[in-house]
Amino acid sequence: MSRLILHIGMPKTGTSSLQETLFNLGGVGELRYANLGVVNHGGVITSFFADDPHAWRGHRVAGRSPEEIKSYNQQTLTRLEAVCEAHGQQIISGEDIWHMSQTALIKLRDFFAKHFERIEVVGYARPPASFMASAFQQLVKNHGLARLRVEAYYPRYREKFEKFDRVFGRENVTLRL
Repeated sequence: MSRLILHIGMPKTGTSSLQETLFNLGGVGELRYANLGVVNHGGVITSFFADDPHAWRGHRVAGRSPEEIKSYNQQTLTRLEAVCEAHGQQIISGEDIWHMSQTALIKLRDFFAKHFERIEVVGYARPPASFMASAFQQLVKNHGLARLRVEAYYPRYREKFEKFDRVFGRENVTLRL
């Protein structure tokens, strides 16, 4: 049976370590780590399926022009088609995926549903207080932030995760602490 596992890596849940390991090994057992040219698939997936790929922060940070974004997404399409042609059991893992809109997730689902018999979504979540403390530490470390605004860092899990249930079906979504 062909199966796609979509790992919606929430920040601060060990996602980067998992991605590095799978990327370096190429997968584990029968599971292949999708070859999308990068360790963290979140950006390429977000750019390709986004309602507005120009709005993805990765393109803004890189200063890509509309033509460069089109070329970037064309390269992504070529890689995605190769993943689909390989069938079997593939893993796509990306931290940005949990931020995608429901519309973008529907496009993602419809694209892969033509090639995989089953699409499973797997995600990990930290307890809210732990997530907020870590997010605040990162902001202090990387951006010099000095004031904790609890409401700004609360993870809003229901808003972020419920859309996966709606798009992929609750029976195909596994969330773990």
